[in-house]
This record gives sequence, C-alpha cells and structure tokens, in this order.
Amino acid sequence: MAKIDNKEFETKVTNFDGDKYNMSVLSFLWAKQLKKREEFNYKPHSELIKAALTDILSGAVTKEHIIEISAKNLQAEAKSKQSALKEKEKNEPLTL
Repeated sequence: MAKIDNKEFETKVTNFDGDKYNMSVLSFLWAKQLKKREEFNYKPHSELIKAALTDILSGAVTKEHIIEISAKNLQAEAKSKQSALKEKEKNEPLTL
C-alpha cells in the first residue's frame, strides 16, 4: 500500500481529472480485496476506502489489475456457492 499524507491525498482526490464515478467503483472493489488481507481485517470501512483510493491515485494498483482480481474472486465465490448448494442438496432427504 502506498503512503500519501492527508494534504496530498486531499489534493489528488480534488484534482483527479478522470471519471470520479469509475474511481469510486474501483476503490470499492479494491477495498473489498484489501479487506481479505489480515492487516485490514479489522479496520473501519473509512480506512479501507482511503487505503484503496490511495493505492489507485498513487498508481500502486491499476484498473486492469483490480478488475482481473475481482473477476477471479467472483468466479471463485460463485463456484464455492454452487458446490455448497450441491452438497446441501445431496445431504438433504427428499420430501414430498
């Protein structure tokens, strides 16, 4: 995670010339990935979002990287849910 002081962070967010909506979505997706790391496990959401924005604004992480990791994790979650559902159906007795 890149380190930016509060004044520099505020300036970078204010002067960001890209699509702020996309930056918000990317920061949410990246914060979700950061939450899986032990160091961020018990941090408040505001700190996660700030860390995500800092990584994005500093260039420590790219849009493509965030999308790639998020897609992989989404596929893994879907596969896990599907196998859990199959296991549940296999173990449940049939009722009529």
